[in-house]
Amino acid sequence: MNEFVYFKSNGVFFQVSVLDIRYIEAANKYAKVITPRKTYLITASMCCLEKKLPRNLFCRIHRSYIISLRHASHFDAETVYVNDMTTGLPIGKQYKGVLQERLFVITDDEKDEISVSIDKTDSFYIN
Repeated sequence: MNEFVYFKSNGVFFQVSVLDIRYIEAANKYAKVITPRKTYLITASMCCLEKKLPRNLFCRIHRSYIISLRHASHFDAETVYVNDMTTGLPIGKQYKGVLQERLFVITDDEKDEISVSIDKTDSFYIN
């Protein structure tokens, strides 16, 4: 995996760490790449970005949003919250199951009970 990606904005190529990208938002014919320090407005389709970004790090959740799985702090059936956002990003109807498939999710609503035990070496086991 490449550590960096270069985005072209106003005729200049900017180096951005893949790990710094929080999410990407569609904006008409452009896309806004949101990082902690700066927002880049680039000419690229969401489809193109979805194909080119590493699949293990990014997930399309809506026709207008691609999120960094690394920065997704929590989610419910309707919304994903990225880091400390107070307003989340919507999950589109066709993307509802995609996020859970891409994350390692442990739930208590499975038929089999899940228990977690901790031994004296501070290691934990999921039974």
